[in-house]
Amino acid sequence: MPAVVSTPSAHPQQDDPPGAARRLWVTWQHPETRRMHVIGCLAAMPDGSWSFWYVRSALQTPDFRPLAHFPLLDREYQSSEIFPIFANRLMSPRRPDYGEFLATLDLGRDATPFDILARSTGDRATDSIRLHPEPDIDPNTGLTTCRFLAHGIRHIDGAAERVEQLASGDRLTLRPEPDNPVNARALLLDAEHGKPVGYVPDLLLGYVHRMLKYRYVDVRVDRVNPPPAPVSLRLLCHLEGFWPSGPAPFTGPDFEPIHPSDLK
Repeated sequence: MPAVVSTPSAHPQQDDPPGAARRLWVTWQHPETRRMHVIGCLAAMPDGSWSFWYVRSALQTPDFRPLAHFPLLDREYQSSEIFPIFANRLMSPRRPDYGEFLATLDLGRDATPFDILARSTGDRATDSIRLHPEPDIDPNTGLTTCRFLAHGIRHIDGAAERVEQLASGDRLTLRPEPDNPVNARALLLDAEHGKPVGYVPDLLLGYVHRMLKYRYVDVRVDRVNPPPAPVSLRLLCHLEGFWPSGPAPFTGPDFEPIHPSDLK
């Protein structure tokens, strides 16, 4: 059982120096609406330990209940090892197909558990939890990059077949889908106009929409993993753009830790 401590007032920020803790935003998918909601943060500390805390947006998430491993909303959980709920999302290095799995994520044998979770999102068929890394932003130039797996391929007619025709470096066009029944801010990834191959992950929509409003965004195919790779790992994308001035993505009240006063 990990130790439970009071939530501190400060946590790693987007512009922290090299060597600081690295964060993954933990999302939960509502079983009926299918909307993804940020409910917490998992941090890998420089000393090898791990921390998890809930964020305030969890308090506004309909029907969300605390995870069994982390029953208290207003506490920070710490462990010298990665928590079991997240460790269970990692493939054992002893499996014969471990190297092939890393290759689908474009990672090498030296990949850390954080790297693997950040690239794979830790998706499992048995629950609705996913993990997402923060995009990289150069504080001097505003250049921002991120890599993500296309979502929703299985829900788009013909998308799986179109993905197999793509090659590394192919440009993907972002197309709004305001009539999307799950999320009106949804962004399709088009191989050609009207021929979608997937969606931008929900957690990145605010980040991408803000750049589309002010700056140019370029999305390319990073890697295609044909069958028998799971459809969730089929299309790895690379995004590059320029972040406008203003607050960094994933900052603000909704992303702050829950404090005891928030529950009164």
